[in-house]
Amino acid sequence: MPWHVIPLASMRPRLAGNLVATVLSGLLGCGARSALEQHVPCTPTTAQEAGKLGLMVLCEADPDRPPVTQCEAEGSLCNERVGWRLCPARTYVAYGTQAGALSPPQGAWIGACVRWSGGAPQAPTEARCPSCAPEQSTSTDVAWNCGTGGLAHTSVWRDIGIVSHDTQCRRVGVDHVSTEGLWMAAGASKKRRRALCCWNQ
Repeated sequence: MPWHVIPLASMRPRLAGNLVATVLSGLLGCGARSALEQHVPCTPTTAQEAGKLGLMVLCEADPDRPPVTQCEAEGSLCNERVGWRLCPARTYVAYGTQAGALSPPQGAWIGACVRWSGGAPQAPTEARCPSCAPEQSTSTDVAWNCGTGGLAHTSVWRDIGIVSHDTQCRRVGVDHVSTEGLWMAAGASKKRRRALCCWNQ
């Protein structure tokens, strides 16, 4: 299934209170600091999703903007002002981003967390980590290979979020088939240029 690319710089009107700008910003999933957005079509399941075309949107930072932590991604890359948020784990998986299905972009923040405040890793939450402190804690297992369950990744970060991956299927947080997806665990304080945004999840 192809991603449809929209170059935002060429679409956004330059006049800030323009009616066209208001309507357009409501349809665009990316914020003003993003350079482009890429749409993946799906079958809308609710009237609200249908109103926003039922899309999961990849937002990428402008070339002159710095990369952002998971905590910063929602306000900086998603069009948070009109109701776009980081896609939660269940939505990301529901779009078919499991092994052998849709190939997602690599390295985009997702609204999910598997470790916070240095505690024991958990199955992916449905929101970003509550903190993105650049602090380390005890080393812990956070990712395993799909199918075999062999350990794939350990981490020392206090807060650990999730980013998309285009080819690698991993179990994240806990070694269980229910946590499998095309994603990987990543320190929430790490800086990245991409985010996957969904409408009012």
